[in-house]
Amino acid sequence: MINGKGRILFIHNAKFRNWKGTERFIFELGNFLIENGFEVNVIENSRAKRIMDAAPLDINIPFDIKAIKFKRIFGIDLVPKKEIKKIDPDIVYVTFLNSNPLVPSSEYKTILGTHILHVSSLKYAKFRERLNFSVRSFFLSFIVKFFWKNKDIVFHALNYEQRDWLVRKTHNKFPVIVIGNPVECTSTDVNEPQKFTVFDKFRILYFGSLSAYKGFDLFLEIVKELEGNEVSNRMEFIIAGSGSLEAELAKLMKFYDNIIFIKSPSDSDKKRIMHDSDLFVYPSRHDNFPLTVAEAQIAGMPVLASDVISTANIVINGETGFTLPIDEPQLFVEKIKYYYDMWSNNRAKYLQMRLDIFNASKRLCKENVLPLYLKMFEEFMQKTS
Repeated sequence: MINGKGRILFIHNAKFRNWKGTERFIFELGNFLIENGFEVNVIENSRAKRIMDAAPLDINIPFDIKAIKFKRIFGIDLVPKKEIKKIDPDIVYVTFLNSNPLVPSSEYKTILGTHILHVSSLKYAKFRERLNFSVRSFFLSFIVKFFWKNKDIVFHALNYEQRDWLVRKTHNKFPVIVIGNPVECTSTDVNEPQKFTVFDKFRILYFGSLSAYKGFDLFLEIVKELEGNEVSNRMEFIIAGSGSLEAELAKLMKFYDNIIFIKSPSDSDKKRIMHDSDLFVYPSRHDNFPLTVAEAQIAGMPVLASDVISTANIVINGETGFTLPIDEPQLFVEKIKYYYDMWSNNRAKYLQMRLDIFNASKRLCKENVLPLYLKMFEEFMQKTS
């Protein structure tokens, strides 16, 4: 152990400059650990490609990030053990459980994260995706039995579905701690409903990757359905992000003048956009703890999200929004009309609801969540083998 509380190493099988949910998680947690006396290092995979729709990175990073070529064996990426030993951490946090599963064999205390363990998404997965998951699941069972005996391992799950799956898969041999991602909650505007900007049109927001992976194709189908409805003349669709389906969006914008596209907005833009929107729609096919859904609720917005998202973690059904099956897009349309009717016919009720959503979502704020992570690291650090 170094001077201070200890040294934490994050192993991340992606580019930090992707600046998606997992990278934001590393940044917030790493910064908080440094503030509380830890040293933090990050190893990223130099073989990984930077994704096309990466958000702008406009923050100062307070820790070292080292790009290392991970080895690839039977489809699994592995960081060389010598690179871990150079840093000699007290605890290793692996962000992706399905990458670097042999890190505990290096005899370091290891926290295995589940940021891309899409258990809840399996019901919508294609056959090939389900088969791939089964193979990886079998491989995990093999590792549990033959490589993880008497190892210091803790699992960090982002939702309860992941926790229950891990308990079954590992036969309850290791602790599984459920903590959601920390969310930035610095804006106080939503404390007073009269400060909301009321526009002439009901503003429906999609914010994220414009990809089928995140359900943007489904969102476009919802937009088409609403455009054929008599209420569409009082609606506006705000789409913020970038991705492979931008061309499909461009086609739709040629037919309708109530679609506004904001390409690759910054974090400061995000707060303004969310504050000035009325409803967040996010029919993603793959997500464990989408920060945008949590951020939308912190902005006081009701959320309509796909049912792959753990309701107990973010969306409280019937209170802060609804989670809906993505194979029934008509349910999204019905709920959009429900919130539109409230906005249109009872503005006071609608604004009070936004304040109630904000208050109910404070539990997601990093000020409330990061101390839970600190406790996890400190208790694991003190645990004796």
